[in-house]
Amino acid sequence: MPPSPILTWQDMLDNWLQCQSTWLYLEPIFSSDDIVKQMPEEGEKFRTVDGMWRAMMKSTHQAPAVIPIAREKERVDKLVECNTLLDAIQKGLAAYLEKKRLFFPRWAGQPAPWRPHPSRLLQSIHAICPRSSSRSTACLSDCAL
Repeated sequence: MPPSPILTWQDMLDNWLQCQSTWLYLEPIFSSDDIVKQMPEEGEKFRTVDGMWRAMMKSTHQAPAVIPIAREKERVDKLVECNTLLDAIQKGLAAYLEKKRLFFPRWAGQPAPWRPHPSRLLQSIHAICPRSSSRSTACLSDCAL
């Protein structure tokens, strides 16, 4: 016996919303040719998802009736496939960003190299004093004097 259209619709809606939110997050990232060149495998996966997503949106726009869409088990399968690919893309992106974070560490614990530069940028700052109790700093400006 085929699954109920209501259950299929609920499963479709859950997968649709997950796919939509992830696609919206990743689309501006992978629309950059520079990122796609640095992450070709994830870029190819995103192109696949993007094509499937756009085709699904176009067909939904052309025939927006809920009941016929709820009967389309193939659409649920496509959404599940898209979500699987999007998860793999996000994992690859997270690994790429972590690699970049390790390669370009922040100045935490070593504020001395940048201490003289803010006064050149902001003339009202007289001094930047690191606080010994935490990693924060204090700025002495005309307003603080």
